[in-house]
Formats: sequence, structure tokens, C-alpha cells
Amino acid sequence: MSGGKFLPWTLERDAETVFVEPETRLLIGVNALNTGLLFARCRLGIIGAFHNWLDDDFNRETLVPVLPDWWPEQGGPRLYYPNRFAPNPLRAFIDLGLNHNAWHRKSRKSTS
Repeated sequence: MSGGKFLPWTLERDAETVFVEPETRLLIGVNALNTGLLFARCRLGIIGAFHNWLDDDFNRETLVPVLPDWWPEQGGPRLYYPNRFAPNPLRAFIDLGLNHNAWHRKSRKSTS
């Protein structure tokens, strides 16, 4: 948060909820996902991100899942817009994302 306060990590499993206060030695925000991934891959810490963003690393074993029973069910992120008639800039963004995902799936299949 802009005021310097760090939000606790909320871990939930069944009806149990645990709040973890992260230590502030080094915390990287959402704008530095690639840096966070690099640190985690080098075994310099852990990363909290949408699990579908980490699947390739788990498959390559460059990252090891930590506390998977406590992970949220949702993948992420999702784009929502209220009707199917999106303004042109939003439509272009959606098409770019769809094309990137199709390309990414195709390239993953060709390397398997």
C-alpha cells in the first residue's frame, strides 16, 4: 500500500484461516513480478502469485510449490467487461491477450 503498510497474507483451507505477516527484509510488489520470479528461481525467497502464472516453473521444477493445500482455488487474473460490445481499445487489448495465449499454448506443445 502507498502508506508503507504491508497487508498480511491470508491463507485459507477448509474453514481455517491463517494470517501471516511477511517479514520486511525484501518485499517486491506486483509491478515487479519478473524480478520476484527471478529471486524465487534462484532460491532467494518465495513468491506469492496466481498459480497458473507459475505452472511452467513447477513443471520445469525451477520452482517448488509451498503450502499448496492453502492456495486459493481461483486462477487469475480475469478480465470482466459488462457487455460483449467492448470499445475498440479494450477489444484490441482482449484480442492481444487471446492471441498471446494461443501462441503460448502452441509454443509449449512444440517444445514438449
